[in-house]
Parts: sequence; C-alpha cells; structure tokens
Amino acid sequence: MRVRLHTLRNVIILVGTAAGFAVSFTVLQRAIGGSSPWLGLLGMFYLLGLAKVAEPFFLLRMPTTLRAVQPGRVLGVAGTVSSVPASPHCALSRSRAGYLCLGI
Repeated sequence: MRVRLHTLRNVIILVGTAAGFAVSFTVLQRAIGGSSPWLGLLGMFYLLGLAKVAEPFFLLRMPTTLRAVQPGRVLGVAGTVSSVPASPHCALSRSRAGYLCLGI
C-alpha cells in the first residue's frame, strides 16, 4: 500500500511538472515567436528537467567513458597547482589541510 502511494505521488509530481513545462513553453512561444532557436534550447532544458523528475521510475546512466576518472587527468588541475608558488596563506590556514600547499 505504501509503495503504491509513493508511486502515485511520483506520477502526480511528474505529470504536474510536465504540465507546468507545457504551459511555460506555450507562453514563451507566443512571446518569443515560433521560429526562434531559443525554443529548441528551452525544450532541451525541459527534457532534462523531466528526466530529473522522473528518476524514481528510470535512471539515466552515465556513459562508461565518463565513469572512471583517471588520477592524473582531473581537468589538468594537478599540473597547474604544482606550478603555482606557495603563498603565505598556506602556512596560516589549517582549515584546507594544505590542499593548495601540497599541489594536490
């Protein structure tokens, strides 16, 4: 019984969100114009929003190439931080546990 109520609540939230997005899209389409490329971007945002709200029903999986983060390839941060000279703040700040001081 509890699972059915939980599922019903999620369905109501999903349908309400979709209805809100549809009304918003219609209003903005009338305001901006039907041939505007911004409506395509808005539609993609609405699709992502619906996918987030629908997560209790299905989960979008992350591509396998993006799952594993290699230790040396974290957006190039490790290489750039080590080349920055240590500041006097490193010696005084204990709250960051030497994050920038160690070049991690």
